[in-house]
Amino acid sequence: MQIKSILYILLLCFSTAINSQSIPYRNLFDDKIMPRIDITLPADSLTWLYRNVNYDGNIRANFIFFDGLRRDTMLNVGFRLRGNTSRSAGKKNFKVKFNAYTKGVKYQGVKELNLNGQHNDPTLVREKLYYDVWNAFGLPPRRASFSKVYINGNYFGLYTSIEEMDDEWLKKAYGSSNDTGNLYKCTYPADLKYINDNQTSYKNVTSSTATGGRAYDLKTNELADDYSDLVMLIKKGNQSTTANLPTELSQILDIDQMLKAYAVEVMLGHWDDYAYNKNNYFLYHNPKTNRFEFVSYDTDNTFGIDWVNKDWGNRPIYTWHSPTNGILIENILKVPFYKNRYSFHLKTLMDTELALPKMYARIDSLRNFVRQAASEDTYRALDYGFTMQQFNDNFDYTSIKHVKYGLKGFLQTMRTTANNQLVLTATDPSVLSDDAVKVFPNPTNNQFFIQFEKESSEKLTWALIDINGKTHASNTALMTHFSILTEGLPKGVYVLKINWDSHWVFKKVVLN
Repeated sequence: MQIKSILYILLLCFSTAINSQSIPYRNLFDDKIMPRIDITLPADSLTWLYRNVNYDGNIRANFIFFDGLRRDTMLNVGFRLRGNTSRSAGKKNFKVKFNAYTKGVKYQGVKELNLNGQHNDPTLVREKLYYDVWNAFGLPPRRASFSKVYINGNYFGLYTSIEEMDDEWLKKAYGSSNDTGNLYKCTYPADLKYINDNQTSYKNVTSSTATGGRAYDLKTNELADDYSDLVMLIKKGNQSTTANLPTELSQILDIDQMLKAYAVEVMLGHWDDYAYNKNNYFLYHNPKTNRFEFVSYDTDNTFGIDWVNKDWGNRPIYTWHSPTNGILIENILKVPFYKNRYSFHLKTLMDTELALPKMYARIDSLRNFVRQAASEDTYRALDYGFTMQQFNDNFDYTSIKHVKYGLKGFLQTMRTTANNQLVLTATDPSVLSDDAVKVFPNPTNNQFFIQFEKESSEKLTWALIDINGKTHASNTALMTHFSILTEGLPKGVYVLKINWDSHWVFKKVVLN
């Protein structure tokens, strides 16, 4: 090691306040700054780790975060490699676990921090750009920012700092410290195909990742290890007929939220996902709604990066998924109302967050922001020899090796593809969407009222269905204010199904 690097490490260790306690959030994911992250550990530990890339245990290390004004030091943190194929890359991905050796310790509100090297991407910004769009479109928030990473004083390159999806993330994303829902991390080959009603059958599906484990990996409530909710989701998603799917699947899955997320995946070319590659997604069973929500992750192979010989910019939007790998998307899109909702989300996304002037300005801003850190990053070129000229060109329209589109070129092509194929079967596809119908009071004990955002003299049909699928009440009504009597019905969770001219809406109703 160079004398300069040794002196720098000593300076960090002895001039910085030692802190083994939790530090509150300030700016860990502030994407307007380029912080420096230093990892210090014995040199032989790093050498050993690089020779044993599939090791999933922790190496004891120190973590220093310098934002340009303030320097924090966290002693005795866990450090390891992360990822799948990237473990064998020249520029590797890392994970920092702040509570590895001291229970309860967090740094700026997180227990674990992912440092992704983006070795597949000549621009180094695709994953961050994806999460920017994802967040702006109102999906469960994913915090990400850039950082310059040093190990033992040596610059290892420009990295994307990404928040770990765990119970701490749930608290921030869903605004409660009491969430008890199951969070499943799903990796290849997690296709959500029905096997049988036995939980063990799904626990035994093995992940193809370098470190193995469960393909459906429960990350919360591990001691209970209860997969009954996942089994029910898979069963309803596979066995419901097209006619019954809106009622049955909507009881346990927020279908509209999944379609909204899928629209982002399609428009940004995230093929290493559930819908095409049965990989890289989380399912969260939200106890507030009693329904699963869908969150994609590992979004580095996007915006035209391809490893399976496909042209993702010209792939048809309604058959973009794999019908066998993405069986839930296949079955959901067979329902005309949901296909129309998917179309609506695609159009909304293109009209708002993916408007080309807005996206081009964001892309140019990212290029300017990371250029200096990228030019100093010698690890960036280890795997594919990406030059700084290629770095610059791929922000625009130039394809490079396995990266078949520049960022602007992919967005331009994908918008043309979507606009040429988009079919909306109603001028206002949000009619009878969740936001257009209010149910109150809810919970209730003897009566509740239904109010529509847009009143009409047309008739609709409704049914009140319990969680076992039994209909307890049904009738017709005008599409205006009306009420439903529930006195004498068993207490519990029900689904109010409303149907109007082939449009559906489903509202959760609690009787107490």
